Amino acid sequence: NLKYIFKKWNKIENIFSVPNGIKPEIRFEKRHLNGRLPVLFFFGNLYKFKGLMLALDVLEIIKKHYPNIKMNIAGNWGYDWYYNLSQNKMKEIFFNAIKKKNLSVNINFIGPAYDKDKVDLLINSDILIYPTYMDGFPIVLIEAMSAGCPVVTAKMVGAISEVVLNNETGFFAGAPSRRAPREPRGRGCR
Repeated sequence: NLKYIFKKWNKIENIFSVPNGIKPEIRFEKRHLNGRLPVLFFFGNLYKFKGLMLALDVLEIIKKHYPNIKMNIAGNWGYDWYYNLSQNKMKEIFFNAIKKKNLSVNINFIGPAYDKDKVDLLINSDILIYPTYMDGFPIVLIEAMSAGCPVVTAKMVGAISEVVLNNETGFFAGAPSRRAPREPRGRGCR
């Protein structure tokens, strides 16, 4: 899906991609919910364009049916260049939304997660909610799938449709059931 980026240097038919993958750091056990609700998680840079606010919307909708649902949120704050939001402004928007949507008891905010913290996040979470607006090939998708977690993404962006197979390894909310590459509009955002 990203071949168009390189067409100014070579013909599309001469461009090929090499499948990517990761070797899991640990062997994950098969997941058993044993009657409990699944734990949702968002893991990535904490920017609006990564879908952070949409993840809160998803949690709010699910909470209407399952008031005790939990979501782990992990990642780094920074400047959201796409929406021109400073780190402090993004934090303000995020924490105000949590308060307004009454989600404080449903969220476990982890902050940055590396090494053991990242493995713990993957072990203690069940479904990745990653509704990014703009990405190329987000490694978090294959990290989650390597841990046995399905992913839910709201947009077919970049190479996501080549990583997530709808209704097999995850779900595209509101997307067609088969992958269909499309030319990007604007600055690569769909």
